[in-house]
Parts: sequence; structure tokens; C-alpha cells
Amino acid sequence: CLLSCLQTQLVFLSGKTGEQVGSSVVLDSTKTANHLLHRTAAGSYYVLLQKDTGLYGLALWRIAAKAKAGMEQGLKKDKDWEKAANATSGLVPMFQSDSLRHVLRTGETGDPPNLLLVTGNEVALVDGKHPKTLWRFNTSSVLGEPSFGHFNKDEVLDVVVEDDIGNYTKRVVILDGKSGGVLWEVELLASPNSPRPSAIHTSNSFSIFVFWGMMRSEVNSSEPLESDRRSYLLHPLYSKVLLQSTSFLEHIITFKATLLEGGRHAAFILLTGPEESEGTVVLRKRKLKNDVPDSKVLRIATGGSSESNEDIKEAFNRLRFSDW
Repeated sequence: CLLSCLQTQLVFLSGKTGEQVGSSVVLDSTKTANHLLHRTAAGSYYVLLQKDTGLYGLALWRIAAKAKAGMEQGLKKDKDWEKAANATSGLVPMFQSDSLRHVLRTGETGDPPNLLLVTGNEVALVDGKHPKTLWRFNTSSVLGEPSFGHFNKDEVLDVVVEDDIGNYTKRVVILDGKSGGVLWEVELLASPNSPRPSAIHTSNSFSIFVFWGMMRSEVNSSEPLESDRRSYLLHPLYSKVLLQSTSFLEHIITFKATLLEGGRHAAFILLTGPEESEGTVVLRKRKLKNDVPDSKVLRIATGGSSESNEDIKEAFNRLRFSDW
């Protein structure tokens, strides 16, 4: 086990006893805000250090050698990554930024997965095999962590980003996982207490996307209230419409869209309760399809969809869900 604190002190802990193995390693560099353990295609492990100047990789064998933990001989070296390492510090520059906020694995089954980075004004995909940037997408200000799902059928996970564009408005954008190009977008009022977007995979190689907010045409005030919050379902095959639900108006502490019963159905898991620290909280499970009959079909694109509202709802009812 590896622990990184704000003083950029790296420590090995025994997974069996929790005791420290070897000595502490203090890096001669800027402070580290977070870290992630990454395995390269060559089987070498690197600790990815999130610093105030960007993302850097440091080989685990280097850390083990400094800690004198007696395990560096069994750790593989990656020649390609080491070619890019700084001769003095050993750090491999992955991405330069003075406003790096999030570093996320894409969740793909590939070895190794790519890394999605979020800064103050852009989203970037970094190659997990080689320390290089694959694509960048400029934003105004990303709200929270992006999420992943399959909008198209190229078997590469696409990225859902919520971009704060001002005036209580956010732009929900689905980016192509291969190129970073925009596949789909919509503007919503950014209602308070809205969970991050989510997606549930189907047996047809695409995902159903879930996000929260409020259509400006559906509310009188320019400043949305928590009671104005709605949940929306997006079906990629019917991308000119959204299914709007008003089922969740309570204060949401946490939310997750997931598969249950071996993938037989998709459900929302919600923990709701008071905004204050004290009070009763309620954990609920609700099947995604339970909201379909009472949901409103919104036509959001010019020309809309040729299918009737009943046809759209039936398309959601026919969905079969599966694991990633």
C-alpha cells in the first residue's frame, strides 16, 4: 500500500499488518495534491503525482530504492517512460497545467486505461501507454467530475462533461472518446443539489445517460431553485429528445445509477435527507423504467424526432441492460 501526504512524503505500508516498510521518501519538488498508481503496457508501475504544475509519473522502483524497502529488484522498468524521465528527479512529465483538478481512469478494459484530466478550463485525454496527450477540449469551467458512457457504437467510452457557462446555466456535452469532438450537447439551468451525470450500459452497445438540471423553458425564474431540479434520460438512438422526470425533488446526499440482479434491470440508488447535519436520511432504490410512464418527452432539437411520444417511451421500456 502507498500513502502520499501533502508534504509529498511517500510511504510503503504492509498490506498485511499496516506497518511501514522501509523509510519515508520525501521528494525534492512541489507539493502533491493527490496520487494514482498506474501500470504501463510494459508492466512497470508508476505513481502519478498530481501537482500544482501538472501531472507527473514516478517509477515505483525508484521510490522503493530510496525507501530501502528491499523490493526494487522485483519491479519492472519501462524503457519508453524512462526516456522521458528527468535525469535529476526521475519525474516523467505527463501533462503541464497550473490548475489540474481531477485525474480519472477512463474505465476501459484496455491495459493500461487512458487517463482523463480536468483543469480549470479544459478536459484532456492522456495516453495510458505513452506519456502523451491524445486530445483536448476547451471549457469555461467544468462542474465536478466528468463521467463515461457509450454514445456511439465504436466500443470506446465517451465522456460526459458539465460546463458552467454562467447565468446559472450549464452545458452538458458528450465528447467522442476517440477524438474529443462534440457528439451531443444541451443547455440546462444548473439547479442546486444536482448529482453528477451518470450512464448505464445496455446490451445494444450503447448507454443510457442520466443527468440533472432544468430546461429554461420549464421554469419562470432565471435563478433555479432546488424544487426546479429534474432528472433527464438520454437514449442515443433518439438523441433529439429527452425523457424528463420529476420523481426526485428531495435534497440528494448521494446518487448512483447502477445495475441490479445480475444486470436484469437498472436502478437509481438515492440517499436523501435534510441539508443540515442532523435529521433522518432515507436510502431508496427505484427502477429506471418505473419513471418512464409518467415522464415527459421533450423535443430539444430543430425538427425533433418523427416518433410519437408513445414510441419514445416504448423504446426505453424495451431496453435490456448489461455490465460494461
